[in-house]
Amino acid sequence: MIINSEPLVSIIMPCYNAEHFLKKAIESILNQTFTDFEFIIIDDCSSDRSASIIHEYIKDDPRIRYIKNEKNLGVAASLNRGIDLARGQFIARMDADDISLPERLERQVNHMKENPSCVACGTDIILIDEKGHRIGTREYYHSNKNIKKNIHRASCFAHPTVMMRRKTIIENNLFYSTRLRWVEDYDLWFRLSQLGEFKNIANFLLLYRISSTSIKNNHCKETLRNTIKLKMQYLARGCFRSYIVLIFEIVLLAFPKKVILFFYKLYYSKSFLSYDQNSYEVK
Repeated sequence: MIINSEPLVSIIMPCYNAEHFLKKAIESILNQTFTDFEFIIIDDCSSDRSASIIHEYIKDDPRIRYIKNEKNLGVAASLNRGIDLARGQFIARMDADDISLPERLERQVNHMKENPSCVACGTDIILIDEKGHRIGTREYYHSNKNIKKNIHRASCFAHPTVMMRRKTIIENNLFYSTRLRWVEDYDLWFRLSQLGEFKNIANFLLLYRISSTSIKNNHCKETLRNTIKLKMQYLARGCFRSYIVLIFEIVLLAFPKKVILFFYKLYYSKSFLSYDQNSYEVK
């Protein structure tokens, strides 16, 4: 395989104790229809078999760059390290427990090439459980106008689907904040939204795994608390509906974790009958 010293896309994937889902995540990237990429995997001091699994793939595919943190840094700092190391024109996100469908990168690269004013491009997602069974879907706002109009109500992208222009990130020093844990992506979208157009491709191009160890389950209160802090920071730019959502979230924060998770699951329970559920189960 000929490796481009300056690949068009740099895929950045933090990894921490992801041995149960890591193989499918890696293979979903290596099996993309678009191939001109480097795959930067940041091992955040995993204590399981993650490192050995990654090295199994490195032997056969030199596009993988394995980076191990000297100490556990967390998601935001690991992503920032990946951005520093990236050589591609575009930076694509990936999580170690998710699965990118084969045409994801190709569709995103085509859009970014055809729309030079676009600084970030995501996709719709299918939610799966720990066994790979489809449990729901999430369709985002697709046009720049609607994304920007509703950014104050909820995060406008599914983080692991996003592709961004590296030049925009570097030149404007738009690295992930390490202060707002679990909402570092939402914070970045607010800052990045001032510098160009946003787009979500109207196709389900990533399987987003909801597991018992997911951030939403284990850190839902802190995630909600930091979401409220972030929204209040940008409150002056919001509309009336965003104020209503913010008030609801402030009230919700007073309830137990199980109530917060109930509303989260209710929010993501929507399904689209035009897609065959069985074709999106991971065996």
